[in-house]
Amino acid sequence: NETFWRLYGVDMESVLHIQESGSPEVLPLFHKLNSYFYEEQELRYGKFHMHLHQVFAPHIVSYLENEEVTLREELEEALERETWFPESSKEEFSCPAVQQIVAQVKNMQKMVAGLRWPDKSF
Repeated sequence: NETFWRLYGVDMESVLHIQESGSPEVLPLFHKLNSYFYEEQELRYGKFHMHLHQVFAPHIVSYLENEEVTLREELEEALERETWFPESSKEEFSCPAVQQIVAQVKNMQKMVAGLRWPDKSF
């Protein structure tokens, strides 16, 4: 089992070296492997699981940074073109574009929580 993961790790690193940093294409692979390691009690946070995190961390951080920039730009554009109007049931003002971006941020938070990253500050 250890030999398999060691060899797989070498192949995985080779593939990740040719991937563009921040590419969303690496996320499904990470999620699948991470879920496997996480669900197998004897492998959870073991040598290969932690190696997986080390190898994928730059890609995931870059992806999240790219998403943050995109969301910030979308928010700025939305605020410039949006008209604010009172909601019929409340005395508050609403901005549909901002509400959509808030929903995207919540989805990103769920995605990050789903990473099951061992470092809680991540």
